[in-house]
Amino acid sequence: MKLALKVPPPVQALVCGILMWVIDRQLSGGQLESAMQLPMAILFAVSGIVLVVFSMLAFRRASTTVDPFHPEEATQLVVDGFFAYSRNPMYVSLLFVLISWAIWLGSVYNVAALVLFVTYITFFQIKPEEEAMRSLFGETYEHYCSRVRRWI
Repeated sequence: MKLALKVPPPVQALVCGILMWVIDRQLSGGQLESAMQLPMAILFAVSGIVLVVFSMLAFRRASTTVDPFHPEEATQLVVDGFFAYSRNPMYVSLLFVLISWAIWLGSVYNVAALVLFVTYITFFQIKPEEEAMRSLFGETYEHYCSRVRRWI
């Protein structure tokens, strides 16, 4: 895959966020407004930030790499903390921030951008990382995959 492990996930999220802003500005209709909009946007944003901070700390405690370009350099399989519930909590955190942005913008059309983000990151980031983890950790990684979901 030509695009595999080429674009940093935060950049992927930024591009998606810009796309969402463009969609919001260019497509009329489909706007949702609610008194809960701001609290829900804040909830998802804070959840995403907490998730990424604790996930990165788990990697640091395990003394392994968080470099999304070189998953083959991992020295430990991190399976505790948020990693006990999701194999990719750092990517879930980016999704939560994007969901927060979508809620704030209020355009139902931005659901398409969220689906695009999940699809892109799954095929061009997560699957190549999974291949590297299988090569490095073999049956231990397969067992982990059998009990913990890719996203949530």
